[in-house]
Amino acid sequence: MNVKSGLLHVYCCFDVANLIELDNIKKILNKQPEESPIQLDKLSPTYMQYKEPPLLLQLGKKTILLGEIEVSAFVSAKIFSFGTVSIVFRIPVKGSMASLKKLAVEFGSSKAKFASEAKNYVKRLTDDMTPALVKPNPEQPNDVFSIFQVKEFDEKVSAQDFAKKNPDDVAVLLSFEAPDLSDRALLEVLRNSFSYYKTDFIACYSNSVFLIDETDAFDVLDVLEYGFIQAVELRMFDSRLDRELDGAYDDVEQSNKAGFFYNYEAVRNEVAQLRLDTSEVVEKVENALKLVGDAYLAKVYSLTSASLHLQEWKTSIQEKLNSLEHVYEVLDDKAQAKRDLKFWVLLTVLEVVVIILIAFEVFFPR
Repeated sequence: MNVKSGLLHVYCCFDVANLIELDNIKKILNKQPEESPIQLDKLSPTYMQYKEPPLLLQLGKKTILLGEIEVSAFVSAKIFSFGTVSIVFRIPVKGSMASLKKLAVEFGSSKAKFASEAKNYVKRLTDDMTPALVKPNPEQPNDVFSIFQVKEFDEKVSAQDFAKKNPDDVAVLLSFEAPDLSDRALLEVLRNSFSYYKTDFIACYSNSVFLIDETDAFDVLDVLEYGFIQAVELRMFDSRLDRELDGAYDDVEQSNKAGFFYNYEAVRNEVAQLRLDTSEVVEKVENALKLVGDAYLAKVYSLTSASLHLQEWKTSIQEKLNSLEHVYEVLDDKAQAKRDLKFWVLLTVLEVVVIILIAFEVFFPR
C-alpha cells in the first residue's frame, strides 16, 4: 500500500518574550501578517476560537537535506500574543510505506537541522519585532515537534483498519525510529491513539503525532500546535523556576549570615515579581484557546496533553510556585523584622537624645 498524499509538519516553537503586542506587528514588519483563527473543519461551534488569534507569516520555501533525502518545505511563522513564535515546515510526502519509513527515520536523526533553520528565521523576526516584545527572552527556549499526516492512500481502506493491520508502520511514522520495536515498546508508542470516524485516526507519542485525515484538518493541526506551545512554555517556566528557587534559597542563606545589613526588601520584591510573571503568562497560555463543545478536538487535545505530560509540568510549576511563596513569606517576615528593629533603634536613639537634652538643661541651666 502506498501513500498518495500526505504531509510532514515540523513545528519549532520558541519562547521569545513574556508578551508580544500583536497590534504593533503589522506596523513593524514589512510583510503584512494575516490573522490565523482556527479554521473549523468538523462542524465545530463558531465560539471555539483563540482568545486573541495569532498572526501568520508565509516565509517561502526551504530545501533541507535529511541524510540522503532532499525535501522541500513550505515555511510559515505564527506569532502568539503570549510570547511564543512557532516556525512551521510543511513537507509534502507520498510513496511506498518503505520509502516513507526511511524518510521518517532520517527525519528522526535530523531534527537539529530544522531547529537550526528555525532559529535563523526567529532571529530575523525578533530583530524586526523588538519594539513589540514585552520583556524579551534572550535565551529563547525551543523544542521540535512533528505531525506525520496521511491524507489519502492509493487503495480504499479505512483509517481504523490501516492502524490495526499495520501497527509497526504506524509506530515508525510516529516514533521516527527503525522498525522491529519490541511488543512492549510498540504498545507504549501506540498507547495514546483514537479514532472518531472510520476515516480518521490519531496517535500521539512524546513530541510527535501520526494522523490519518482525508481533510486539511486545520482545526486538528492548530489544536496540536497549541499543545506543543504549551509544552514549550511549561518546560521553560519549570526550568526557570528551578534556577530561581536555587537563587532564592541562596538569598535566604545569605540573609541569615548578613543579618540586619541584608537588603531583604529588594530580594523579596524580585521573588514576588517572578511569581507574578510566571502566574500571569501560564494563565494567558492556559486561557488562549477554548475547546468546550467539540468532543473530537477535546479528545485530540487530551491525547497530546497526555503524551507531552502537560499536567505533570503544571503540577511541577505549581509546587515550585508554592515553594517561592514560602520563600517570599520568609523574606517578608525578615523584612518586617528589620523594619521593626529600625523603628525601635530609632525610638531608642530619640529617647537617648531626649534624656541627654534634659540632663544638659539640668546641669547647664541658662
